[in-house]
Amino acid sequence: MDMEIILALILMAMLIAGSLFGLFVQSRLKEHHRSPASSEAIRLVVLMLVTLAALILGLLVTSVKADFDNHDDLYRQYGIALIRLDIRLREFGPEATPIRKTLRAYTAMAILQSWPDEAAPSGTYPTQFTPLFRGSGETKQITAALRSIDEAIQTLNPVTPYQTRIYPILRENLTTLENVRWILVEGASSRVSSVFMTALMFWLLIVFFMFGIVAPRNSLIYLSIILASLSVASTLFIILDLDSPMDGVIKISSAPLRDALLHMDQPPAP
Repeated sequence: MDMEIILALILMAMLIAGSLFGLFVQSRLKEHHRSPASSEAIRLVVLMLVTLAALILGLLVTSVKADFDNHDDLYRQYGIALIRLDIRLREFGPEATPIRKTLRAYTAMAILQSWPDEAAPSGTYPTQFTPLFRGSGETKQITAALRSIDEAIQTLNPVTPYQTRIYPILRENLTTLENVRWILVEGASSRVSSVFMTALMFWLLIVFFMFGIVAPRNSLIYLSIILASLSVASTLFIILDLDSPMDGVIKISSAPLRDALLHMDQPPAP
């Protein structure tokens, strides 16, 4: 089971338990603590906390959704950059064929690293990856392949006027590919602080506890507590799942890079 689902279920259980504990405490309060004035004051505090919690949850959902969409757009740009570079290498001539093979292996490795749970692309390429350094999102194998492509393109010697004209475009396409790749690597880490999420969960627990103190005891209230807990927990799940765009239930599609790989495998036009 995904960690996001586990955390959401834990939060739901905590909120239900907090509400039930509030109902228990309510039954033990002395009469003057349950006066209409006391209940109204608690309701005002709960309303304030609920408003702030809703605002924070809404901002978090908006923020992680924007980051997710940005990652999705970057992977589309990544696929386009791979296709454009392959097209220019194909146009350059037979001298660039070894570079195209390395580019294909690089693309296959990028797919396998980013989507390890999906079917691995066909072909011969490294399938075991070693991080560049501890905690790094980049691997030695993929970095070496990209460096090899860069060095090989630098050694190309344009001879014909057409090769001379497209060579700068080739270099520009490679630079674009490298830029997009490193943006993705640097942006792969979580944007949501675990300390902040823990504090928010504690805050929500206090809200549900205080709600239990002033709520009447009947089956409709119990149902409302369960539904409210489920709603808040599902919001937390969405936040955590969108914050991990490469895995989980909601994740970025590998289609842009797989489309680029299919393009590379196409035979040359007659």
